[in-house]
Amino acid sequence: MLEIGLTKAQLLEEAPIEVHPGANKKPFVLGEPLMWEELILTLPTRMRELHAWYMKASASKDVVFRARIQDRHFHRGMDDIWIEFKNLYDLYHQDALDKSPLSVFCM
Repeated sequence: MLEIGLTKAQLLEEAPIEVHPGANKKPFVLGEPLMWEELILTLPTRMRELHAWYMKASASKDVVFRARIQDRHFHRGMDDIWIEFKNLYDLYHQDALDKSPLSVFCM
């Protein structure tokens, strides 16, 4: 019980086990990998490719990147959406997202 940090009641399912949000998340630092290295290899191909692109793009110390949207996406003409790299981190950890990466994902 001491090794895993649970009480006897929690082990016997008599008491709830409190999970701290973000307990095993790698903190976001611009230019560093978005996830632990051993987890990156388990990602689907396109997610690994996006992560590799992020590593190259974040080396310039920019904090945002541009995504071009076409008229057919929202019927408001061509435009750009600016997405913070922090939002990619949230995407990889399945946290709350800003609407801009969701808009790009839906396209």
